[in-house]
Amino acid sequence: KLVIHQPRLDHQDEYVVSLEQLQAFAERASNAANMNEMAYKKHAEVVDAQTEKEWARSYLMPGEKQCQWCKAKAVCPALRAEIEHAIVAVPEELKTLNEAMKLTKLAEDWAKAVRAAVETALLSGQTMCDFKLVQGRRGARSWTDKDAAEKLMKEKFRLKMEQMYSLSLISPTEAEKVVGESKRRWSQLEALIEQRPGKPSVAPMIDKRPAIVSGATVEGMTAIDDDSMNSLM
Repeated sequence: KLVIHQPRLDHQDEYVVSLEQLQAFAERASNAANMNEMAYKKHAEVVDAQTEKEWARSYLMPGEKQCQWCKAKAVCPALRAEIEHAIVAVPEELKTLNEAMKLTKLAEDWAKAVRAAVETALLSGQTMCDFKLVQGRRGARSWTDKDAAEKLMKEKFRLKMEQMYSLSLISPTEAEKVVGESKRRWSQLEALIEQRPGKPSVAPMIDKRPAIVSGATVEGMTAIDDDSMNSLM
Protein backbone atom coordinates (compact mmCIF):
# COMPACT_ATOMS: atom_id res chain seq x y z
CA LYS A 1 0.00 0.00 0.00
CA LEU A 2 1.39 3.37 -1.10
CA VAL A 3 0.05 6.38 0.83
CA ILE A 4 0.48 9.97 -0.36
CA HIS A 5 -0.35 12.60 2.26
CA GLN A 6 -0.14 16.34 1.49
CA PRO A 7 -1.22 18.22 4.65
CA ARG A 8 -1.02 21.69 3.13
CA LEU A 9 -3.37 20.66 0.33
CA ASP A 10 -5.56 18.62 2.69
CA HIS A 11 -5.07 15.70 0.32
CA GLN A 12 -4.56 12.02 1.09
CA ASP A 13 -4.49 9.22 -1.45
CA GLU A 14 -3.78 5.49 -1.33
CA TYR A 15 -2.69 3.05 -4.03
CA VAL A 16 -2.76 -0.71 -3.44
CA VAL A 17 -0.90 -3.25 -5.62
CA SER A 18 -0.52 -6.97 -5.29
CA LEU A 19 2.80 -8.73 -4.74
CA GLU A 20 2.66 -10.06 -8.30
CA GLN A 21 2.20 -6.53 -9.73
CA LEU A 22 5.07 -5.23 -7.63
CA GLN A 23 7.37 -8.05 -8.77
CA ALA A 24 6.38 -7.44 -12.41
CA PHE A 25 7.26 -3.75 -12.02
CA ALA A 26 10.60 -4.70 -10.47
CA GLU A 27 11.37 -6.88 -13.46
CA ARG A 28 10.51 -4.11 -15.93
CA ALA A 29 12.60 -1.63 -13.98
CA SER A 30 15.52 -4.06 -13.91
CA ASN A 31 15.34 -4.57 -17.67
CA ALA A 32 15.16 -0.83 -18.25
CA ALA A 33 18.29 -0.40 -16.15
CA ASN A 34 20.27 -2.42 -18.67
CA MET A 35 21.07 0.58 -20.79
CA ASN A 36 21.26 0.25 -24.55
CA GLU A 37 23.22 2.68 -26.71
CA MET A 38 20.51 5.37 -26.62
CA ALA A 39 20.07 5.07 -22.86
CA TYR A 40 23.83 5.32 -22.40
CA LYS A 41 23.83 8.51 -24.44
CA LYS A 42 21.15 9.97 -22.20
CA HIS A 43 23.17 8.96 -19.19
CA ALA A 44 26.19 10.76 -20.63
CA GLU A 45 24.08 13.91 -21.08
CA VAL A 46 23.13 13.78 -17.42
CA VAL A 47 26.77 13.44 -16.43
CA ASP A 48 27.65 16.39 -18.63
CA ALA A 49 24.83 18.39 -17.06
CA GLN A 50 26.41 17.85 -13.67
CA THR A 51 29.89 18.90 -14.75
CA GLU A 52 29.53 21.69 -17.31
CA LYS A 53 29.75 25.28 -16.08
CA GLU A 54 26.38 26.40 -17.42
CA TRP A 55 24.40 23.28 -16.60
CA ALA A 56 21.91 25.30 -14.53
CA ARG A 57 20.93 27.40 -17.55
CA SER A 58 20.36 24.29 -19.67
CA TYR A 59 18.67 21.93 -17.24
CA LEU A 60 17.00 24.02 -14.53
CA MET A 61 13.91 26.08 -15.33
CA PRO A 62 12.87 28.05 -12.22
CA GLY A 63 9.29 29.21 -11.85
CA GLU A 64 6.68 29.84 -9.18
CA LYS A 65 4.91 26.52 -9.75
CA GLN A 66 7.89 24.21 -10.14
CA CYS A 67 9.86 25.82 -7.30
CA GLN A 68 6.98 25.88 -4.81
CA TRP A 69 7.96 22.76 -2.87
CA CYS A 70 11.65 22.61 -3.80
CA LYS A 71 13.96 22.38 -0.78
CA ALA A 72 16.91 23.76 -2.73
CA LYS A 73 15.47 27.23 -3.38
CA ALA A 74 17.99 28.91 -1.08
CA VAL A 75 21.01 27.53 -2.99
CA CYS A 76 19.60 27.08 -6.51
CA PRO A 77 21.89 28.88 -9.02
CA ALA A 78 19.19 29.06 -11.70
CA LEU A 79 16.66 30.67 -9.36
CA ARG A 80 19.25 33.16 -8.15
CA ALA A 81 20.13 34.05 -11.75
CA GLU A 82 16.46 34.54 -12.61
CA ILE A 83 15.97 36.94 -9.73
CA GLU A 84 19.23 38.79 -10.38
CA HIS A 85 18.14 39.34 -13.97
CA ALA A 86 14.93 41.00 -12.77
CA ILE A 87 16.84 43.20 -10.30
CA VAL A 88 19.46 44.33 -12.81
CA ALA A 89 16.77 45.49 -15.24
CA VAL A 90 16.14 49.09 -14.14
CA PRO A 91 12.34 49.67 -14.01
CA GLU A 92 12.16 52.73 -16.22
CA GLU A 93 9.24 51.58 -18.34
CA LEU A 94 5.94 49.81 -17.66
CA LYS A 95 7.05 46.89 -19.79
CA THR A 96 10.07 46.33 -17.56
CA LEU A 97 7.93 46.63 -14.45
CA ASN A 98 5.44 44.19 -15.92
CA GLU A 99 8.15 41.57 -16.45
CA ALA A 100 9.64 42.17 -13.00
CA MET A 101 6.22 41.85 -11.36
CA LYS A 102 5.92 38.31 -12.70
CA LEU A 103 8.89 37.31 -10.53
CA THR A 104 7.93 39.04 -7.27
CA LYS A 105 6.20 35.99 -5.75
CA LEU A 106 9.08 33.76 -6.77
CA ALA A 107 11.59 36.27 -5.37
CA GLU A 108 9.67 36.47 -2.08
CA ASP A 109 9.66 32.67 -1.79
CA TRP A 110 13.40 32.61 -2.54
CA ALA A 111 14.10 35.25 0.11
CA LYS A 112 12.10 33.30 2.72
CA ALA A 113 13.97 30.12 1.81
CA VAL A 114 17.34 31.88 2.15
CA ARG A 115 16.39 33.33 5.54
CA ALA A 116 15.16 29.93 6.77
CA ALA A 117 18.36 28.22 5.57
CA VAL A 118 20.56 30.80 7.32
CA GLU A 119 18.57 30.52 10.56
CA THR A 120 18.80 26.72 10.43
CA ALA A 121 22.55 26.87 9.90
CA LEU A 122 23.11 29.32 12.76
CA LEU A 123 20.82 27.41 15.12
CA SER A 124 22.80 24.24 14.40
CA GLY A 125 25.99 25.96 15.58
CA GLN A 126 27.52 26.94 12.25
CA THR A 127 29.10 30.38 11.90
CA MET A 128 28.79 32.95 9.12
CA CYS A 129 31.01 35.94 8.45
CA ASP A 130 28.23 38.52 8.07
CA PHE A 131 25.33 37.22 10.19
CA LYS A 132 24.71 35.99 13.72
CA LEU A 133 21.81 34.98 15.97
CA VAL A 134 20.51 37.61 18.39
CA GLN A 135 17.65 37.69 20.88
CA GLY A 136 14.51 38.92 19.16
CA ARG A 137 11.97 41.40 20.46
CA ARG A 138 10.44 40.22 23.72
CA GLY A 139 6.83 39.06 23.68
CA ALA A 140 3.88 40.69 25.44
CA ARG A 141 3.73 40.40 29.23
CA SER A 142 1.16 38.06 30.78
CA TRP A 143 0.10 36.95 34.25
CA THR A 144 1.65 33.72 35.53
CA ASP A 145 -1.41 33.33 37.80
CA LYS A 146 -4.36 35.40 36.59
CA ASP A 147 -6.60 34.50 39.54
CA ALA A 148 -3.93 35.47 42.08
CA ALA A 149 -3.33 38.81 40.34
CA GLU A 150 -7.06 39.52 40.24
CA LYS A 151 -7.44 38.68 43.95
CA LEU A 152 -4.45 40.85 44.92
CA MET A 153 -5.73 43.91 43.06
CA LYS A 154 -9.30 43.46 44.26
CA GLU A 155 -8.85 42.50 47.93
CA LYS A 156 -5.54 44.08 48.93
CA PHE A 157 -5.13 47.01 46.60
CA ARG A 158 -8.90 47.75 46.62
CA LEU A 159 -8.89 48.78 42.97
CA LYS A 160 -12.18 49.80 41.39
CA MET A 161 -13.84 47.72 38.67
CA GLU A 162 -13.08 50.28 35.97
CA GLN A 163 -9.43 50.24 37.06
CA MET A 164 -9.12 46.46 36.92
CA TYR A 165 -11.05 45.58 33.80
CA SER A 166 -11.07 46.88 30.23
CA LEU A 167 -14.59 46.72 28.81
CA SER A 168 -15.28 47.35 25.13
CA LEU A 169 -18.18 46.73 22.79
CA ILE A 170 -18.00 43.44 20.93
CA SER A 171 -17.23 43.55 17.20
CA PRO A 172 -19.88 43.01 14.47
CA THR A 173 -18.42 39.54 13.85
CA GLU A 174 -18.80 38.60 17.52
CA ALA A 175 -22.27 40.15 17.63
CA GLU A 176 -23.37 38.05 14.66
CA LYS A 177 -22.36 34.91 16.55
CA VAL A 178 -24.47 36.00 19.53
CA VAL A 179 -27.67 37.27 17.86
CA GLY A 180 -27.22 36.09 14.27
CA GLU A 181 -29.76 33.28 14.66
CA SER A 182 -32.50 35.89 15.08
CA LYS A 183 -32.95 37.58 11.70
CA ARG A 184 -35.07 40.34 13.27
CA ARG A 185 -32.41 41.28 15.81
CA TRP A 186 -29.54 40.91 13.39
CA SER A 187 -31.20 43.11 10.76
CA GLN A 188 -31.37 45.96 13.31
CA LEU A 189 -27.70 45.60 14.18
CA GLU A 190 -26.70 45.15 10.56
CA ALA A 191 -28.08 48.59 9.77
CA LEU A 192 -25.45 50.04 12.12
CA ILE A 193 -22.51 48.29 10.47
CA GLU A 194 -20.16 49.75 7.91
CA GLN A 195 -17.33 48.03 6.12
CA ARG A 196 -14.45 49.77 4.43
CA PRO A 197 -13.67 48.60 0.91
CA GLY A 198 -10.52 46.56 0.38
CA LYS A 199 -7.38 48.37 -0.69
CA PRO A 200 -6.37 48.01 -4.34
CA SER A 201 -3.90 45.19 -4.89
CA VAL A 202 -2.05 43.90 -7.92
CA ALA A 203 -3.32 40.62 -9.41
CA PRO A 204 -2.63 38.69 -12.63
CA MET A 205 -5.01 39.14 -15.55
CA ILE A 206 -6.44 35.63 -15.04
CA ASP A 207 -7.86 36.73 -11.66
CA LYS A 208 -11.68 36.61 -11.76
CA ARG A 209 -12.15 39.90 -9.92
CA PRO A 210 -12.94 42.93 -12.15
CA ALA A 211 -10.17 45.42 -12.79
CA ILE A 212 -10.26 48.81 -11.08
CA VAL A 213 -10.18 51.68 -13.55
CA SER A 214 -7.92 54.34 -12.07
CA GLY A 215 -6.38 57.60 -13.20
CA ALA A 216 -7.80 61.03 -14.04
CA THR A 217 -10.15 61.30 -17.01
CA VAL A 218 -11.93 64.18 -18.73
CA GLU A 219 -15.24 62.33 -19.07
CA GLY A 220 -18.09 64.12 -17.36
CA MET A 221 -16.20 67.42 -17.17
CA THR A 222 -17.61 70.59 -18.68
CA ALA A 223 -15.77 73.68 -19.80
CA ILE A 224 -16.36 76.94 -17.91
CA ASP A 225 -16.79 80.31 -19.54
CA ASP A 226 -14.67 83.42 -19.00
CA ASP A 227 -17.06 84.97 -16.46
CA SER A 228 -16.94 81.86 -14.30
CA MET A 229 -13.18 81.78 -14.60
CA ASN A 230 -12.91 85.41 -13.49
CA SER A 231 -15.10 84.74 -10.45
CA LEU A 232 -12.70 82.03 -9.35
CA MET A 233 -9.67 84.33 -9.59
